[in-house]
Amino acid sequence: MLRKFTTRALKCDRDGNLLIHFVCKRNQLRTVKDLLSRCLSEYLNRNGQNILHVLAKCAIFSATKYILRSPKAEKLVNEKDSDGNTPLLVATMNWQSEILFLRMRDARVDLKAVTKTCFTAFDIAQGALE
Repeated sequence: MLRKFTTRALKCDRDGNLLIHFVCKRNQLRTVKDLLSRCLSEYLNRNGQNILHVLAKCAIFSATKYILRSPKAEKLVNEKDSDGNTPLLVATMNWQSEILFLRMRDARVDLKAVTKTCFTAFDIAQGALE
């Protein structure tokens, strides 16, 4: 079906998300794998978020784990959205502990990345605990 309707996969819904973002939120791993095979991982939603940002916000562990194993994830790992946040920062702001654990173990993740207000993920987590 994706082969037949590939152009639809590139159209944003009313929230500014692409099909890849929608299926990630729904944890439809087989469809995520199929879409990734078509290089759709590079597309951003209206907020400048890639699929790792969306997964970090929604705490979808299995799709995050799969995508992080993909060589295509390399440039997505520390990409900033339109608010200047990396997927790690988004996961921290939304207190997604499983995603945080997974991301912190990934050597590619820049633990020193900061928000527009110069807070690291550690700063955000520390503030949440106080």
